[in-house]
Amino acid sequence: MEEKKKREAVYDPEAQKRWEQKNKDKRGRINRKSGAKRFIREDATMDELQELKSLIADRENQKIFSTHKATQWCHQVRLLTDFIK
Repeated sequence: MEEKKKREAVYDPEAQKRWEQKNKDKRGRINRKSGAKRFIREDATMDELQELKSLIADRENQKIFSTHKATQWCHQVRLLTDFIK
């Protein structure tokens, strides 16, 4: 049986540049996420960690609330379209 030859990785700076130009938002998010994780792991004091926990909890509640609102809105639209029919 013939072994498949693995493709050798080749760094292409032009391809990297094209990807970064095409995906500026994604690249920015990756950088911010990486920085936040590094800050939490290496630099944050206990007070800062408590503040971050609070911010995360607020953000999670906000997402749940907005998801709930969207669900309610969709339900109302369905009721209206059923009524119109």
